Amino acid sequence: MKNHGGIAFVLTCAACATIHGIATAADTQIALKDLPAPVLAMVATNSTGAEIAKVVKQGDRGNVSYLIEFDRDGHKFWDTFSPDGKLTMTQERIPFSQVSTAASAAIHRRAGDVQIKDVTRTMKAGTESYTATIPKDGKTFAVTVDQNGAILGDKEVPAAQ
Repeated sequence: MKNHGGIAFVLTCAACATIHGIATAADTQIALKDLPAPVLAMVATNSTGAEIAKVVKQGDRGNVSYLIEFDRDGHKFWDTFSPDGKLTMTQERIPFSQVSTAASAAIHRRAGDVQIKDVTRTMKAGTESYTATIPKDGKTFAVTVDQNGAILGDKEVPAAQ
């Protein structure tokens, strides 16, 4: 695994793992009513016109966040909140055509002739990154690049069980 982005890559991959259904032992699906009041208030603000598909409590022992999966007319997006209601990360699946030019070129270099299967745009702390899912040689890889095309991470994604 290449790792040029340090903590940012680890956080992005952890979030993408959640998006793609790879939960950790500390992740628990909860009811909307079980969210802390500040998070519930922010979810109400961010969910305008969207269905709330899933609510997940991530982490434990003082390092907790809440991931909310929304669906607005078939467009899925995810917001992650701290317990005090602060929006810490937003992710959404996007068409490859919406990836920045530099990031698109970097992903194409990694994918070669392979069609890009899936792209997730992540906004965290004012920084935009893209994670592309690439099927290649019987395996699936997730490559994460920043908006300028720098590779933040490249790893094999375990096959779905």
